Amino acid sequence: MIAKKTLLAASAMALVTSTGAFADTITIATVNNGDMIRMQGCTDDFTAKTGHEVEWVTLEENVLR
Repeated sequence: MIAKKTLLAASAMALVTSTGAFADTITIATVNNGDMIRMQGCTDDFTAKTGHEVEWVTLEENVLR
């Protein structure tokens, strides 16, 4: 449940900060840990409900910060 809420929050941030508020693809930068892998597992459900595709970019934690 927390992962779904995190995915929705991250996706909302991506929508707000994108150049087009109604982008077809949302890009989310993340680190490669268990929580983020579980969150990525919610992508298909999110896409089905919203119609927005999600592109995941995995970076090292110190690079992402």
